[in-house]
Amino acid sequence: MAKLFEGMERRVLLKLDQIHADIKAAIQQTVNQPSTSAAADVTEVLAEPCGTVEELEEL
Repeated sequence: MAKLFEGMERRVLLKLDQIHADIKAAIQQTVNQPSTSAAADVTEVLAEPCGTVEELEEL
């Protein structure tokens, strides 16, 4: 049972690292090339976090 949770924890941490990198890249892109659509995308990413594990897995 512990190994199951360790595996799940590892997958969640890896996904969080990926989300962090994606958000960082989106913000950096907005800083380098500001446009209204890019700013809206960053706002959308930051305003709507995943509510369930399933939503997180879909990312």
